[in-house]
Amino acid sequence: MSCLPGDCLLMIFAHFEDDECTLYACVLVNRLWCLSAIKLLWRNPFLFVRPANGLLIELDQLCSTNGKFMNTLMECLIHNQKIEHEEDSPAGHKNQQLFDGITHELSRPTFNYVQFIRHLDLVDLGSAIVYWVEYNFSSKFGRSIEEERTRDAIIASLLLRVTRVNHKESIIKGLTNRICQLLVQQITKLDVLTMNRQISVDIDESLENLQENILFDNIADGFLSITTCPEANTCFSHLVELEWIVFVSKESWTTTGFHEMSKYCHNLQKMVLDMNDIMPPSAPPELMAFITSQKSLLEFELLNCDIKSAHIALGLKSQSKSLTRLTFVCVNVLRSEYISDVVHLANLEELTFINGSLVNQETWPLSFVHFPRLVKYKLYDLDPPVISVNQNVAIASSSCSMLTSIIYTCMDFPVGSNADSFLDTVGRRCKSLNHFEIDAVFTALQPLISIFSLPNLESINLNTAWADIVDIERLLTSGQISPKLRKLVLEGPWKFTAEALETFFTNLISPLDNFVLTESECLEGNHLEIILKYMSSPSQRFHISKYRETDMEIQKNRDSLTYIVKDIWSASYIKNTLLPVIRYCKDLTYFKCEAEVGSITSIMSVLYSSPKLETLIIKRKEFSANVDLMFQMQLLCNLNHLELHGKWKFTPLALDTFLAKSKPPLDTLEITRSECFSDVHLQVVLCRLRGIIKRFKVNTSIILSEEVQNMAKDIIENFEYSQSFKEENILASHL
Repeated sequence: MSCLPGDCLLMIFAHFEDDECTLYACVLVNRLWCLSAIKLLWRNPFLFVRPANGLLIELDQLCSTNGKFMNTLMECLIHNQKIEHEEDSPAGHKNQQLFDGITHELSRPTFNYVQFIRHLDLVDLGSAIVYWVEYNFSSKFGRSIEEERTRDAIIASLLLRVTRVNHKESIIKGLTNRICQLLVQQITKLDVLTMNRQISVDIDESLENLQENILFDNIADGFLSITTCPEANTCFSHLVELEWIVFVSKESWTTTGFHEMSKYCHNLQKMVLDMNDIMPPSAPPELMAFITSQKSLLEFELLNCDIKSAHIALGLKSQSKSLTRLTFVCVNVLRSEYISDVVHLANLEELTFINGSLVNQETWPLSFVHFPRLVKYKLYDLDPPVISVNQNVAIASSSCSMLTSIIYTCMDFPVGSNADSFLDTVGRRCKSLNHFEIDAVFTALQPLISIFSLPNLESINLNTAWADIVDIERLLTSGQISPKLRKLVLEGPWKFTAEALETFFTNLISPLDNFVLTESECLEGNHLEIILKYMSSPSQRFHISKYRETDMEIQKNRDSLTYIVKDIWSASYIKNTLLPVIRYCKDLTYFKCEAEVGSITSIMSVLYSSPKLETLIIKRKEFSANVDLMFQMQLLCNLNHLELHGKWKFTPLALDTFLAKSKPPLDTLEITRSECFSDVHLQVVLCRLRGIIKRFKVNTSIILSEEVQNMAKDIIENFEYSQSFKEENILASHL
């Protein structure tokens, strides 16, 4: 590896471009490795200073991380910037002397990091500016004298060309504009420019130096000015991907921005425009010119706008030789002819409509039969709901031969006859289809039977939640099933007998990998027995529920089983539905059960039949039951994780017997809402599991002594205790 040239190292390290730790480890090997890793770390630099999706980070940590990063970026920008002046003018000499004095306080970075930037996200930049200013000026962050000199030099250098900085808003605006200008000047080859999220940086009250409105109004101004910088034609001439949001308060940019970028930005392959429900009358012609100016546009996505003219469709038509992916999200079209030119996109491979409407309720002009190379077709919640199929076109067309995925979801306006026509065309024309998903009302089964028999179909999802009970007995017993079918999802009030279900399973060429039956109203114990009989393999998964998932739910994921039955069901129902589990699920390692009536005997039967069980979770809300027998019998010898939630009763002796027999010993134990767990029970746990148990959580109505609690905290690394209250005590306190 040490002999490999830099280009090879860069190709190898590219596999870790999202792995900050690995790249930083490569930095420490030698200078060549360091340079290759630094190029990737700075390709999209804000990726590593923003919080990952769903990850909560302390505000001070965000400010510190972004502040240090921005200081490095600013030092690099300032050392590289050019002082524009006339050599012989007094003003020019004065500016040069002033600039030299300022930059003397700044250390020169090891590398010219800015030249490595290929992806710039303006929202991430705006967030970083906010945290950087807070980090440099808030009294919460201690700074050495040298750090304060560096800060002052950076700010002074940036504001050297900014006028009228008499208040905070102007300073922020001036800083942002100058930073954007320097980035455009010094990034020689930008590939991706994005603004892929709304400006929603969480500005905590503890930020002393900035307010949210300052961030939005002034940093947004800096964003928009980036396209009009003199060096923009160099920086953006290589741009291949653009994601842009139009701001409500910056409506004028919609026209001027498209106009400016169409002059120098001609190599885009992907364009994503969120119009934010703003489309001035002058914008569509400029947007058409911008789209038309591209040499080879591959992907186009338009969000949140009303189409009131044919300009956008005409622009897309100009890209008919290259465009392969088209997406409309929350786009309302006033008339069908305003998008009808899209049918000329003969090379389109993926077409998506999400939450759109045709305002005058005409027939949608776009159908999958118009696109001979279409591979994926997705319609979600359209109004009117169905893009009708012109049968004359469908019969004459050679299209649909490459279509592999169709997703059609009709949320608010289910129309049976139109859906049947749609299904009929799919069944007759789409012979390469391998994934089909539909949510609509059906009036005929024959089109569905045709789709089930498609030779390459691997996955099908049928949802008819809008309909009354739909009998699919004939569908399941038709015998016309794709030999490649691996996943079947049935959501809604489908009706069929257990015999029909068994006929379906026996007619399968290969067993299903995944079976989902939800919101069913016909599911009984004999249905479950058939499902378990044919879906018992460790590699198979199923998820079934009855009556809209509120009363009964059973889910099997490989060797784990979750069984939930609400309290309205009788003990006999619980017994009948657990019997198939006992019969067919011999290799369970995980079992979770939530049931109320007479369930302990049935649960013990499952434990008898599951010798490999490692995790057991039992929940019971209303009724108490004694589990001494379960603890005393050798049913849980391999268990290492046990949770008992509810009013289960057991003596310290029974608990001691169970813990003594457990091999391997438990490493996790949770007991909540207990009305029997006492100091003696806790002492048994500490005695048997001392030095072994890793986590113990107890919630009981009995107050545990502080002495025993402290003993538990010393022995168990992760110990939680809380007190619950009996319902009768709560009622008495209210009375």
